Amino acid sequence: MVCLCAGDHPLAGRAEVSPEDLRKVPLVLPAPSQVPPAVHLQHQALLGDRPPFEIYFCDTVDAMAVLTASGYGVSVLPDLLVPDLPGLCQIPLKGSQPVSFGLYYKTVKGRPLVKTFLAAAQKTWPGPGRGEEPGPGREKMKVT
Repeated sequence: MVCLCAGDHPLAGRAEVSPEDLRKVPLVLPAPSQVPPAVHLQHQALLGDRPPFEIYFCDTVDAMAVLTASGYGVSVLPDLLVPDLPGLCQIPLKGSQPVSFGLYYKTVKGRPLVKTFLAAAQKTWPGPGRGEEPGPGREKMKVT
């Protein structure tokens, strides 16, 4: 998980951000229905007893990025979902838990677009946990 903030935000120059640092700033988060449960649980831990006017929920990551770049607050999301928008700083969130994402497909036979997509995904994200060994019962992504 990473913290996103505007380039001129006081947190922007840090090497990492702690949950305690985020208690002092408004949060821009995805709507709970838009993220996996593992992400939602980490967001809940950050909310604490924060008043509603310090939380902005967005339906898309792009909307989050625009509000964050405009200085409305700070976003927290998996680094996989960070949009490429000028003016945003991406800072690791101290103590956050990794979030697992996956791809499911039945077959690539006779489906050149699926095969091309999977090859691009493998190049961009080289296996579980970005290069980590897969857990029990899991295999590294193979495109044949």
